[in-house]
Amino acid sequence: MNIYKKLSEVRVELQGSKLHKSGENKFAKFKYFELDDLLPTINRLNKDKGLVTIFNIKDDIAKLTIIDADSEAKIEFEVPTAEANMKGMQEIQKLGSQITYMRRYLLFIAYEITEKDTVDAIDNTKIEEQKKEVKPLAQSKIKALYTLASKKGYDSEGVKNIIKKKYKIDSTKELTLEQFTIMIKGFEGMKDKEE
Repeated sequence: MNIYKKLSEVRVELQGSKLHKSGENKFAKFKYFELDDLLPTINRLNKDKGLVTIFNIKDDIAKLTIIDADSEAKIEFEVPTAEANMKGMQEIQKLGSQITYMRRYLLFIAYEITEKDTVDAIDNTKIEEQKKEVKPLAQSKIKALYTLASKKGYDSEGVKNIIKKKYKIDSTKELTLEQFTIMIKGFEGMKDKEE
């Protein structure tokens, strides 16, 4: 049996197996395959057919090579790499994430594993609404705003009037954190009120 027939059989058997998605994106509310969900089944099926996978990254190209252990025939799958850049990650963590993502995506391609298109499935209007959602500010932040305003010579009524006129908001309790930050900067930039 040649390598293409072996790979074809592994793909069909893989599709018939019950792969479980253990990864979860809680923000966008979808599940996805982790390497742990794929590798045990792929490795078992490959072993049964005499196939081996080798992963490599070189010159910004990630490559997965499937080798037939009997004939040493090869099939290669390649994709350009992309950085996994998340806030607060150290360089070694970024590298590890990049390797994990690239391996996973190459396995999807090589073994024709499908997932719903999570990027298209995400309702971006809901994400934007969540960002704009007004949440009550902590009392400490409201107090800080009034303390700063009082140092500039404004009493609580003066603060409320500025909020109402400049920001078209009736109460500090309706402020988003972004609005609050803008207002704090605004009060910091104000000249002291003349008596």
